[in-house]
Amino acid sequence: MPLVTPYNPSWPDDYIRVRDHFLSGVKTYESIEHFGSTSIPGMVAKPVIDIMMVVPFGKMPQTIEELAVLEGRHKGDGGIPGREVYENLPPYIDLPVNHFYTCYPDHDQLEGHRAFRDFLTADQEWREKLSALKLELDRTYDSSSADSNPRPCTLPHRAV
Repeated sequence: MPLVTPYNPSWPDDYIRVRDHFLSGVKTYESIEHFGSTSIPGMVAKPVIDIMMVVPFGKMPQTIEELAVLEGRHKGDGGIPGREVYENLPPYIDLPVNHFYTCYPDHDQLEGHRAFRDFLTADQEWREKLSALKLELDRTYDSSSADSNPRPCTLPHRAV
């Protein structure tokens, strides 16, 4: 079964639906951004909307509480200090599959995510190269193998 799909023009609207769900009850944030491959027009991607909410310094506990009211269940930092991870929303909340994170404005990965998105949005040649690489890797990946472990890969970020 493929892990990645061709670009889906509904992804920006999917982001808006998920964003609006969280913004309906969260008041303690500075910005909220769509990042990752689904945020890049024309990019091959896993069909999962990645969202980062930037939280004012010192306000993370309050934001975590506000997200919990909306079924945003906090899972900890996922091994990356300063970036908080949330469980997928329960199925009765009819929203696209997403990965939702919060961080402070100075988090070291925030600018990297922005640069990756902005560079590939602006550069069609690199976007096409990376899309082709993802499709090739997906064709050679055996998702049925007991040894398979689909994890985010840092290769695309290194390539850019």
